[in-house]
Amino acid sequence: MLRRIFHSQYLYFFLFLFGGGLLSMQLRYELSWDFANYHYFNAWAFVKDRVGYDFLVAGINTYFNPLIDVPLYYLIEYFNDAPGFIFFMQGLWAGAVAFVFYKFLRLFFDFSGWRGRVSVILAWLIGITSWPFFMQIGSSTNEIQSSLLIMCGFYLLFKELLSAGSQRLKFFAAAGLLLGAAMGLKLTAVTYCISSGMALIACSRFLDRPVKTIVVFACCGLLGFLLLNGFWMLKLWDLYGNPFFPFLNGIFHSDYYAFENYRDENYLPQAWWGYFFHPLYMAFVNEVYEGNMLIVDIREGLVFFMLLVSFLVWLQKGIRSGKLQPVGRSQAVLLIFFVCSYAVWLALFCIYRYAIPLNFMGAVIIVRWFWHFEPQGEIRRIIYFSLFNIVLFSLLSTPYYSDVWSRHNSNATFKPEYQFSLFVDDAEYKKRFTDYGYFTQYAELEEVNLPDNTLLLMHHIPGAAILPMLARKINIRGVLVKGGKIHALTGFNNEKIVPEMEKIISSHRGFKAYLIALHEKMGETKRSIEEVTAQGMKCFPLINNQFPWLLCVPAGTEKQIFKGMKP
Repeated sequence: MLRRIFHSQYLYFFLFLFGGGLLSMQLRYELSWDFANYHYFNAWAFVKDRVGYDFLVAGINTYFNPLIDVPLYYLIEYFNDAPGFIFFMQGLWAGAVAFVFYKFLRLFFDFSGWRGRVSVILAWLIGITSWPFFMQIGSSTNEIQSSLLIMCGFYLLFKELLSAGSQRLKFFAAAGLLLGAAMGLKLTAVTYCISSGMALIACSRFLDRPVKTIVVFACCGLLGFLLLNGFWMLKLWDLYGNPFFPFLNGIFHSDYYAFENYRDENYLPQAWWGYFFHPLYMAFVNEVYEGNMLIVDIREGLVFFMLLVSFLVWLQKGIRSGKLQPVGRSQAVLLIFFVCSYAVWLALFCIYRYAIPLNFMGAVIIVRWFWHFEPQGEIRRIIYFSLFNIVLFSLLSTPYYSDVWSRHNSNATFKPEYQFSLFVDDAEYKKRFTDYGYFTQYAELEEVNLPDNTLLLMHHIPGAAILPMLARKINIRGVLVKGGKIHALTGFNNEKIVPEMEKIISSHRGFKAYLIALHEKMGETKRSIEEVTAQGMKCFPLINNQFPWLLCVPAGTEKQIFKGMKP
């Protein structure tokens, strides 16, 4: 009986979930720019039926499918005073992904022998300590949630492709549904939808019924996408005339956006050689991605080196023998899926936090390569294992030496010693900050007594998260009136949106206040403050645990609005 319990997959699944929750409680990775901008706001606007009511407050991100953010929204709605519980629940996603990854590894290593068990453990550790996975545990980025669906789909695909028996079409259909659903919830999963289709075509010789299998997979992928994103496409079509707004606007021609197909090109290589040498760039030039954070992760460069060595050895053996040797099925399938996924990821985004499934497949490649090239002879083995231990230490220590997204703790950069000290006298801020319950809530904001029916005029992003926090007590509407680079670079049609924005402002008959988010360029923040104060407003740093914000209110109302301000 006990033996059956300890070998139960349900027990393993529970332990993985529990471990993910506990780890998330300890790490407290959130405090992210994206949460302050749209993750919290989008779900709130969707649940409260305000989509299109608040005007452009999160920039382009305002129009992302909010469904994937709804679970976290409800956790905040009901358990905001218990942030540890929210982090635990958010960590369950990571635990689930870690379990699916463990099952995925069992497809490639024989778990009945000691070497197979060691291989699974090593590959699992290498995969979960990669920067994209570990640094997003418990966060609201939703990459882990998306990766759960992707890895479930990959598990089913690989299980059937590597099966010695007849293949079951229903599993290819289920894999298509899962991958399509991942893309429906988060469009960035398109990387693995496209790559899996390309890989299946390349693996057609391993399929029993290649044409039928690929067609079923593709159709079910489309169905999965529409099931979770179809409602949102209809909403965007009704509001803006583009079901993918603002994407693919070169096709749908919404008047709200330039007639071009928007894509995030911030992290794409600038020249052709940048694509080829990107793995080495990632391995040795660490200050890349996400605000120049330090990423000490050599996985991409290591896999590139291993595949290059493997190819050269295989080619050399083929030249010597006069015939290139065929590659085994499991090797071929893994290599095809990895190369296709990497190529599509590199071409579309090249954003490292989207690379969780890539790093999981890379972990298999690393461990299999290690065993394949194990040398003969005691001295050589000692040297070889010593070198591998050094590499393994570098891989597993990635979370320790790399920067995190941001962590919920009291050392946040927007404490009073830092926040807006260049722009305003924050003496009153420091007084209000004293004895304030800092980080006792997941989304925390000092009590401000803004009147009901307030119009919040917002300068710069991120700032949308403040709307659901303020709306707990009052009716409020947000309008982005100065978006900086959002209007200038991302293609919004000012001839269409500016008149609508001005109409909202001119028709409002209630209280008006301004919110200024700390801009990455200090000069922009200073200009916004000067512009607002010239209209008779007084600006004060706002105590919160999300982002450095200034709340600007009409002069003479500040003592009434800021509860902690001394009369």
